[in-house]
Order: sequence, then C-alpha cells, then structure tokens
Amino acid sequence: MSTTLNNTESDTINVSEESDLSEYWLDIKDEFGGDILPTQEAELIESFISEIVQLELAGESVRNKDGWFETVAQNTTSNKTSIKNTYDSIKTELEKEQGDEKEHSYELDKIVEQHVSQLVVLKSSDSNHDTTYQWYFDDEFSTDVVETKQEWKNPGNFKEILFSALDVMVYGPSFQDKEWPDYIKRWVIQNQKVEQTTGTRTIAIQDLKNQVSKTVAYTHEEAAARNGVLYVEDEEFDAIQVPNELTNTVCDEHNITPQALHAELRSTGYLERKARQEEIDGVTMRWWQLTTDFVSEIEIDEVPPGLISSETVDMAGDSDE
Repeated sequence: MSTTLNNTESDTINVSEESDLSEYWLDIKDEFGGDILPTQEAELIESFISEIVQLELAGESVRNKDGWFETVAQNTTSNKTSIKNTYDSIKTELEKEQGDEKEHSYELDKIVEQHVSQLVVLKSSDSNHDTTYQWYFDDEFSTDVVETKQEWKNPGNFKEILFSALDVMVYGPSFQDKEWPDYIKRWVIQNQKVEQTTGTRTIAIQDLKNQVSKTVAYTHEEAAARNGVLYVEDEEFDAIQVPNELTNTVCDEHNITPQALHAELRSTGYLERKARQEEIDGVTMRWWQLTTDFVSEIEIDEVPPGLISSETVDMAGDSDE
C-alpha cells in the first residue's frame, strides 16, 4: 500500500508505508535551500510532517521520529520546537477528522469529564514503586478500568493508552495541548481516591526488624561473627551491626535482592553508614550498619557464650536494671 503526496504543484511522490521517509526527504530537501518564500517552506514542512502522521495513523512505526524533526530543523529556518508543534497540530487535526467519521470518538478532556466514574490512586509504601492510577470508566465502554503511571500528564501519551484500552478513537483535548497539564492536575486533585498499599520491600524491612528484635547482640565481635548474631561495640553503641547472613535470609524469604533491601533501608533512613567488612578467622565478615532506632530494644551480651550475664538495654543505651 502506498500514499501519494504532493511535492510541488506538478510533481508527486509515492512513499510506501514501510518507507523510513528517506526517499521522500531526498526529493524535497534541496528545495529548502533555494530561493523559497516562507509560506512555501511552511507548506513543504507541513507536507513532510503530514506524511509522518499519516503513516502512524495507518499503524506504521516511524523510526527515529525525533531525529527527523532535527533533520528538518537543520535544513530550514524553523526550529525543532516549532516543527514538533506542527506535528502535534497536524496529528490532532487528522485524528479528529478520522474520529468524526466514527460513531465512537472522543476529545480527551471530554472522555475524562464525562466517562471516568472513579479515579483510584494506589501509593506503594516502597520507595521504588511509582504511583499507579486506576481510571474507572462507565458502562459505555467494554473496559472497566485502565491503569497508568504518569502518562496522564501528557495528552499524547494518555490518548494513545485510552485508544488502545477502550478501542475507541481518542483525539486531543478541546483546547491547546499546552493547557492540558494544568487542567488534568486540577481534575486529578479534585477527583482522586488515594489508597496506600504495602510493598514487598516494606514487608521485608518489617521482617528484618522482627529478626533483629529477637536476636542477641554481643560486644565481642569474634563471638558475634561465629554465632551469627548482632554486634555492638559497647552499651553506648551508635549502630546496630547486623550480619550479612541475616539480611540475606530476609531477602530470600521475600524474593528481593540485597541491593533492593539496602536501597529501601537508605530511603527510610535506617542506614547509619555503609556496610563494614572485617576478616575474622580467615573469613570476611560483612556487617550492615543500622541506626539505633531501627528497633525499640535489643538484648546485649558483653562476653562470648558460655560465660556470664546478659542484660536488656533500650535503644538509648540505658540498662533496664
């Protein structure tokens, strides 16, 4: 299948849908460098950009579209921003023309205002998870809910998602695209229902807290390493030193990486400083350095197992006795 485009009043070029536009560009680019009026240059630019849009609307993927905008800008008096605006305008116009021919077609702001029955915003407790937006639609559509991340902030991205999910023609808003961010942010603030979700990393940290709370701490590092327990330098400790084996166990149980657990601990402010390594009995021991408020209290033994006493101290370092 091919599309016939006007190059000049007396000339036409056939560009197949599979074309990367190179042939068409080679036929018109020399005209930009000649004695050409601004109106003629604008017409040529619009003609070339229109071809890109038509290929996309026909379901073709245009390779390196941004690179084509740059190429046009380098060969004309228009800048890249102006060319991108031309692309947006032409695409909106052609989409609307196609939409007007279909029974079910919608402007972006109208479909939001008239057909979104509920917007649920899911905010994860994990720092690495983006907020998820669930857009619930009324009975006019076969799809009940459409999930997005931040795509709704860009009218072009949002309408493409809705077009694919709802199987209807969705074109640009009834106002200029540059007004969309302010419009949609206000709408979201006014209509959102926020729900908190507990992420896997958060659950892993809670599990680590439980493990640390019920694990004894030694002030003797060699004994702590040999027994796989916590280590603190003394009762006035400034960090809870957790053996790598304990954190690895928690990571395995929750199917996350040590790097992910480390990142979440850092994000929540529970890392006192970076992990410390020490060679003990020819084996490299790695201690995670957690803040003293990671748990409410820990049990401290001042001497290795088999010798005397233990006592419980709170996280301020004061004895219970």
